[in-house]
Amino acid sequence: MSADPQAAARAALSVELAEPIPPEVPVGADVVLQVRVSGASCDLSGGRIEVVAGEEIVATAQLIAFRDNFNETAAFKVTAPVGVGAFSWTIRFPPQEIGGIAYEGSALLVSSQTRPHQTSLAVWSVPSPVRMAGCFAVTVGAKSSGACALGGARIEIRDETGAPAGRGILGDTPWPRTDALYSGFEPASRTVEIAADVSVQFELTRRPKELTAWD
Repeated sequence: MSADPQAAARAALSVELAEPIPPEVPVGADVVLQVRVSGASCDLSGGRIEVVAGEEIVATAQLIAFRDNFNETAAFKVTAPVGVGAFSWTIRFPPQEIGGIAYEGSALLVSSQTRPHQTSLAVWSVPSPVRMAGCFAVTVGAKSSGACALGGARIEIRDETGAPAGRGILGDTPWPRTDALYSGFEPASRTVEIAADVSVQFELTRRPKELTAWD
């Protein structure tokens, strides 16, 4: 016997995730969610699911399948915050009408933590030998673990005492034949001059504008 739609509408609905949200995700990363709604014991296909951060709806999805006494969405992506820190989303089945039947709402609060993308540096075109107390040029490249755009970030070169020995700005496009290795400077001048009588450290020191955090 099929479920009574009116009784299903009066039933207390429950929202859950098919898989829990990871406890930690990179900033700005896509988090895959698949939402289930149980308690109705009938097909709620077409029902709306909302993901809310604060007062803003950041993603929506539809219930598309009914099985084993629950309805579920397809897997969908929600972008994590671009700042580092704890965050929460409210995943809700808002009050709505499906197939002419009005259903009460239900919600689930989920939390996670964002972490910076890791960065790696590469140095090439290093001349050898070099003249004492002279200057020479090198090429520095940087890449983030999330393949983020690093154009405009600053590279600093420091000697063994920590004093600045050179600096450069990463170009806006990846190095040829790489997917996300950004080198400094602009294509016409990618090199950084440093004194020849120092040992050096290469450091990515500043991320430009509103782009995602990095470490």
